[in-house]
Amino acid sequence: MISKGRRLFTAVFVTAFALSTSLVWAQTSTGSIVGTVSDASGAAIPGASVTLTNTGTAERRTLTSDSSGNYQFVNLLPGSYKLEVENRGFKRYSREGIRV
Repeated sequence: MISKGRRLFTAVFVTAFALSTSLVWAQTSTGSIVGTVSDASGAAIPGASVTLTNTGTAERRTLTSDSSGNYQFVNLLPGSYKLEVENRGFKRYSREGIRV
């Protein structure tokens, strides 16, 4: 016959094991790319279209820079990315080979 203490230990162990494996699966390797869109004089450019493309998967994300010219792409999978920025009245900016 199994004692109450032994059953409790087994229940706690099984629960702890289940939680630890779910935490391992919950951990992901992701990164972020943040920046500020500005002109040649350093003035912020709000409302610019910022597009980020994963060159390995062709996944694209597009954001609009905020009132301070800032943008932030989060939860990015590891890989190589291409960043493109466009805004009316400005030359299009493009940069490839950004690693996450």
